[in-house]
This record gives sequence, structure tokens and C-alpha cells, in this order.
Amino acid sequence: MSNEKKSYSREFKAKVVLEAVSSETESPRQIAEKHEISLSELLSWAYEMDLSDEKLQILKSAAEGQVSDSSVSDEVDLESADEIFSREIEYGASYDYLNMKRLAFWSIFGTGFVLLTILALISLYHFSTSSTIQQVSEQSEYFEIQEVKVRDQEILSSFGVVDLENGVYRVPIDSIISRMAQDTD
Repeated sequence: MSNEKKSYSREFKAKVVLEAVSSETESPRQIAEKHEISLSELLSWAYEMDLSDEKLQILKSAAEGQVSDSSVSDEVDLESADEIFSREIEYGASYDYLNMKRLAFWSIFGTGFVLLTILALISLYHFSTSSTIQQVSEQSEYFEIQEVKVRDQEILSSFGVVDLENGVYRVPIDSIISRMAQDTD
């Protein structure tokens, strides 16, 4: 074989791939040798042709048959001087090296933030309840004062008996003022 890379037409590639897939008497390796191409080239041409998975599997198995069985090992033994790395390989998981300083900082910061938020909410609750109680008491005092004024106004503007035994009577203040004004004239 020469070192020059040969270029093949698309029709030639399709013909060789079709022959390799459909031939029952010759293996894909024999067909590749017959056309003076490598088995890997034949396989790459098959990928270019977008063959079905079943037909590609036939060519793949032929390409794998090209590798000698002595070079393939079912079991791989990895040895490492690093004991931790060896355990990680053995168990299939690696140890998570946490930054404990950062973890402690954010844990303390987060806990402090949550506690401050809770304290702020409690303070806000106490403030709002105390201001509400103060407003209610102010309103009730206002209404009580209004009631006292109305009651006193009724007493001042009506006739009544205060103490019958001692002869104390209640007279409307307006009538007393007008009588006093008349007496001074």
C-alpha cells in the first residue's frame, strides 16, 4: 500500500458498504481486503451512509474482531500511591472536602439573621399591640367624657328633687340666670 490517501466516490463507498452488510458468504473484513481499504474506513463509510443500528452493529463487531483477544482485558487493576484516591476509585465516590470555616461562618450568620428577624417581628408585634391599646383607651375616655357632658347637661337643664327631707331641689340653670338678671333690674 502506498502512503497516499486515496479518495473514493460516494457511489463506490455506498457499493462497498452495501456489499459488506448484505453479503452472507464474505465477512466485512474480507470485503475490505478485496477492495483494498481498511476495516475502519469501511465502518466510517457505514456511519456516513446512516445505516440502521442492526447493520452498523454487524460492521462494528467485525471491526472489534480485528483487535486481538490478548490485548483486551476484562478487568483493569488501578494502583495508586494515594490511599484516599484508591478508596475513592474502589467505592466509586469521592470525599467531599468541606470548607469548615466558611460553613461555620454562614451557619452562624444565618442563625443570627433568623434570630434578629424573629426579635424584630416580636418587637413590631408588641409596638403595634401597645399602640392599638392606647388608641382604644383614648377613644373610650373620649366617649366617657362625652357621656358625662351629656348627662351633666341634662341635669343642669332640668327640674328635679335632690333631697326631699332637707328641701333641696334642682332648677335649670338658665332659668336661675334669667331670674337673677330680672332681679338686678
